[in-house]
Amino acid sequence: GQFEGRLDHITIDGTTTTPNFSLDISDHPLPLETTFHAFVDGTNGDTTLAPVQDTLLRSHFTTQGTVVNIHGKGHDINLTVNMPHGRIEDLLELGMKSPQPIMRGTVTLNARLHIPPGDVRVSQKLQLAGNVHIQGVEFTNAKLQDRIDSLSMRAQGKAGDSKSAGSDLKPEVASQMTVDFSLGNALLLVPSLHYEVPGGAAQMHGAYWLNGSAYQFLGHISTTAMASQMVTGWKSALLTPFDPLFRKHGHGLELPIS
Repeated sequence: GQFEGRLDHITIDGTTTTPNFSLDISDHPLPLETTFHAFVDGTNGDTTLAPVQDTLLRSHFTTQGTVVNIHGKGHDINLTVNMPHGRIEDLLELGMKSPQPIMRGTVTLNARLHIPPGDVRVSQKLQLAGNVHIQGVEFTNAKLQDRIDSLSMRAQGKAGDSKSAGSDLKPEVASQMTVDFSLGNALLLVPSLHYEVPGGAAQMHGAYWLNGSAYQFLGHISTTAMASQMVTGWKSALLTPFDPLFRKHGHGLELPIS
């Protein structure tokens, strides 16, 4: 790139290419390219990014903020991240240990990222808060996707189609998910998670430890169909008297889940 200006206020424009960008928590290298506009104080190294256009595999996003030198301690990083057009599988491959991302879909993301100084792993001191919306979700595990397909058919009142949809190892429905989150001390807090498939939805809140040791989510699931419409034959007849018990808030069925 190129730079110009005073020593205490240098304007820099340029590009970077990192063929094998990775995080130590997953070690899945991905190509990262950036085009940046920045200001650097050459007397102390403090940097203002305003902004950086980033491309991670097939996902495009923008970051802006500051990288400030804290004398004797390291750098304090504060950034805002905006991803209007991304792929959730790119983010999962970068951040998760599993060999294959659990889902595919388009993603929009808005977040604030803070990495304070300190001689510990980034995954332990990373602070992140924001929201993410994923559309067109298809699970890469065919058996899991079949379970979602079967659930959707029952939730729509198409109980007769649920068996074939739940055993053909191909996706029939796409789901969507909206999540508000905050991350700190390797603990992900989710005050709101809304997951939706045709005919049904789940509203939940919970927490997830990034080391995989534990997670807990609580909430409720609702469907368009009534309980008796989600099954066939004698099971449907048996449940019919109980339909009013499960019908709540305008839904055919609503149940607590954990």
